[in-house]
Amino acid sequence: MLPLSLILPHIRHYIPTFNLCKPLIYKKTTKKPFPAPELPVENPAFFGYPKKMADINQRIKQLRKKLGIGQREFCKLLSLSGGYIANIEANLREPNERLIKLIVSEFNVNEDWLLTGSGKMFNIKVKDERAARLLSLFNDLPRKYQDVVFDVIASLRKADDGK
Repeated sequence: MLPLSLILPHIRHYIPTFNLCKPLIYKKTTKKPFPAPELPVENPAFFGYPKKMADINQRIKQLRKKLGIGQREFCKLLSLSGGYIANIEANLREPNERLIKLIVSEFNVNEDWLLTGSGKMFNIKVKDERAARLLSLFNDLPRKYQDVVFDVIASLRKADDGK
């Protein structure tokens, strides 16, 4: 009969030795178990997607966070199912061209930035330089402060209409 240490060296580091007269004793073997293979979960190529797609996925997540909205609300605004964006952000799904065009048109996102990461996040198409600067500053604010700006503008308009 083959010793257990030759049969199963990769399963246990400690292999029991059997003796009918003595209680069961574990002795340390000199052989190390085979290491479990490491799964490259962080590597998007593991899931079959090129690195470029993983970057787009992360930029979609970055955009959503910049807009200050959750995944469900983001899906609602784009008329998508609830888990679709979650799968994209987790690199489990590749965003198709239709989704990219939809994001670009719905949120006024720079398509170059979304695809390659170059340029600014948002397209600013304003003829007046002051309005462009204001829009740029506004887009840099967190969502809660953007709401405050809207409230201030609304109260200023009310005050101006009352005079």
